[in-house]
Amino acid sequence: MEEQKEEALSKTNKNEQVKWKFFLMGIAVIVVLIGIFGVVYTVIAVRNLSTSPTVLKVAEVLNLPVLRVNGSAIPYVTYMDDLSTLNEFYSKAPEGAVPPSGEAVSDQVLSRLIVNSLIKDIARENQLTVTEEDIQKLKDEIFAQYASEAEVEVELQEQYGWDMATYIEKIIKPLVTEQKVSEAFEAGEINVGDEVYQLTDEVRASHILFRTDEEGVDLDDVKKNAEEVLARAKSGEDFASLATEFGSDATKEVGGDLGWFGQGMMVPEFEGPAFSTPVGQVNDQLVETQFGYHIIKVTDKRSVRNFGEYLDNRINDAKIEILIDKVHDPLEEYRRLQALNNTTQENSAQDVIVEEVVE
Repeated sequence: MEEQKEEALSKTNKNEQVKWKFFLMGIAVIVVLIGIFGVVYTVIAVRNLSTSPTVLKVAEVLNLPVLRVNGSAIPYVTYMDDLSTLNEFYSKAPEGAVPPSGEAVSDQVLSRLIVNSLIKDIARENQLTVTEEDIQKLKDEIFAQYASEAEVEVELQEQYGWDMATYIEKIIKPLVTEQKVSEAFEAGEINVGDEVYQLTDEVRASHILFRTDEEGVDLDDVKKNAEEVLARAKSGEDFASLATEFGSDATKEVGGDLGWFGQGMMVPEFEGPAFSTPVGQVNDQLVETQFGYHIIKVTDKRSVRNFGEYLDNRINDAKIEILIDKVHDPLEEYRRLQALNNTTQENSAQDVIVEEVVE
């Protein structure tokens, strides 16, 4: 009798264990299904360009990409974050200014993400690294026009919703990397194989800016002051000292030095005199631009390999995959123009061959 009771109890326990196993298995299946549903929902939401915080968080965890550049994924979250920031920036444009279309803003964001990815590739290939000293140096140059770093942080928060760490990661580091890659290329330190690149002219100049684009400025007084300082600069006074004393932009902290720049990098009114003034001389006249009056001194000139042409080639050779149908390809027009240019060159080459045969 006792044995029968124990046997019955044992069977009951086994039945309970089986029930619990099926129950737990059922829970596990439900959890998996919920997870699968969450992933599928997130993927669909991403394809529809969702900005939901929940979707963005899951997309970040899953590392869902918006595009790939040579196999390197550009996260959807990064794209949407930059897109939101740029839209916010344009929303604060002065009254009357026409903001770019949504497609144009998206193109700007993606183009910069593509270029940044390619430049990181070039830096890695050539073992070019960004140091803390590099970052600090550029920060000092950019922040020189502010009273303190705290003032910069306030403006970053108001304009972009960024803290300093975000600004360094999104702006400073990519700028430093691009600068290093560009300098290495121009110096011939980057191997380009058999490719031959055109030389482009660059100028190194310093300037002293007398601003006229601020409210309440007496234009006659500003011009008179600028003319007096121009006379002193032409007479041989130390230009860097004059720039430090009278300059009104960030370059005053470095004696007015603008560094090296090529054609198309400055406004036309400034570029012309900068390229035409001989090395070591101060331009004879004040140069007026939308920012104010400039006194320009050219300190050096050189011809270097065209980095823009090299970057164009890297873009042409890159495998760039837009992974979301609703995202416009920012390089669509670029590729069309490149194809048109290539066709024109091929036709010109054929014409030359025909002429030679006829002759």
